[in-house]
Amino acid sequence: MNTAHMKGVLFNTARGAIGQANINGQGLRGFEVAVPSIALQGSFACSRDIAGLSAQQTLASEKAQATFDALLD
Repeated sequence: MNTAHMKGVLFNTARGAIGQANINGQGLRGFEVAVPSIALQGSFACSRDIAGLSAQQTLASEKAQATFDALLD
């Protein structure tokens, strides 16, 4: 819903009233949303897991460097 394409669809579908744009539930049900296959979803989940591990590794490396620097002092 946050892609440029969907924002365009939402903008073109919304009805203005009292300075606000609204889309009713029936209008939302009419939108076509691309759903990737389970296999592709799994590959994204794997990428997310790897990114999390990478962040943990970076934090651990920073802590190790801080400990090393403290020992040098």
